[in-house]
Amino acid sequence: MYGLLIEGLQNYFLERHSIELWEKVLTTSACQIKQFEMRRVYDEGLLPKLYAAASRVLNIPEEDIKHETGRLFVAFVAGKGYQNLLSVLGRELRDFLNGLDNLHEFLRDTFPKIRPPSFFCVNESGSGITIEYRSQRQGFVPFFIGWMEEMSKVIYNTEMKITVSSICSIEALINLHKNLIMLHTNTIFELISVESDKMLVLFILGRKKLQRTDSQDEQTISSGMKLRGQMKFMQEWDALAFLGTPM
Repeated sequence: MYGLLIEGLQNYFLERHSIELWEKVLTTSACQIKQFEMRRVYDEGLLPKLYAAASRVLNIPEEDIKHETGRLFVAFVAGKGYQNLLSVLGRELRDFLNGLDNLHEFLRDTFPKIRPPSFFCVNESGSGITIEYRSQRQGFVPFFIGWMEEMSKVIYNTEMKITVSSICSIEALINLHKNLIMLHTNTIFELISVESDKMLVLFILGRKKLQRTDSQDEQTISSGMKLRGQMKFMQEWDALAFLGTPM
């Protein structure tokens, strides 16, 4: 997790409370770090600990803190120079939401280890938009709601009210660690999916950079490649095909 998100929580305290309370949160969470760097990667468990500590210090539910942090995050990232980038994502709100995934991929040059959420507009009607929000992290829905409501007001001059219709949590069946995988050599797994003619699975394929040895020529060393695309079942081939483009 990048320090930008942690700085967002710090900004919430500076805007709504005080630096003394923020320092108390750091002490309560047993965090030894006093200054955070925007582009530095921190432990994934750090921010949840800080939110939990903030809730205890302020006696405010975590969801409310995350929601307000998300709202303030709009002005916070604008001050970092990202306002113009966000304002050109789409003329309509639907286009803006569908363009967020591409924005995150664009930011991968600055934040190479980013683990962004994914957004998809399922349908749109005169009364609203149904969004499918996917994330590898739990507990960030209130943050996204606050951020999106404020973003809609700032960019599109539209008051937005977001409600959660359903939540689905999916966990890995096994821990794919090299020291544990041999425990499942005799285990049978089934690949299960919701039947849909329009089912698309979006993901990124990557290859680690090769380490150069003295016997290898520098020109032959791969600099690594990432492909972004989708998996689609081809009934005629009875196989899955990956349709992707280099990033």
